[in-house]
Amino acid sequence: MKVVGSIGRLTFQKGPEIFARAIARLPDDVFGLWVGGGTMAEELERLTRRLGVGERMRWLGHRDDVADVLPAFDLMAMASRWEGLPCVLVEAIGAGIPLVATAVPSNQDLVLTGETGVLVPPQDDRALATAITHLLDDPAAAARMAERARARVGDWFSPGYLGAQLDETYRGDSQRPHRPHRR
Repeated sequence: MKVVGSIGRLTFQKGPEIFARAIARLPDDVFGLWVGGGTMAEELERLTRRLGVGERMRWLGHRDDVADVLPAFDLMAMASRWEGLPCVLVEAIGAGIPLVATAVPSNQDLVLTGETGVLVPPQDDRALATAITHLLDDPAAAARMAERARARVGDWFSPGYLGAQLDETYRGDSQRPHRPHRR
């Protein structure tokens, strides 16, 4: 069994119905997990039944233990229609989980197709399923991409680095974006 997971509110922005449709396109040994609650919960339960994937798709609702759930994922698939700072991608990168995400602003800062993961067009469950299949079928490539993602992100999102950037900004001595960040 392979587990494809996603994390986010059950809202239109996050595309949980796109994720469910992608899971329905995958072989029976691929299981979908979605961590997060929201206004679409009942609608998604009905969709899951209609798609015939009730045995392979679980909507886990809100969880305070996301870090404990992440290791269950063989792959993270993000179906968002738009994003700001995709913290869940950063968490997945830190956990060494291969990524498939929609090619929307911010996701593209972290996921470079073929290098740190795979990007797909938004709202395209077929492309999402194809990218998921590609990474699940080539675990060595998926692991390489996950490692490259971790190396690329480095400490950009660590509390120490973010705290230093915030401190520079409030003190007024930040040179960003005119100079590269200090390490």
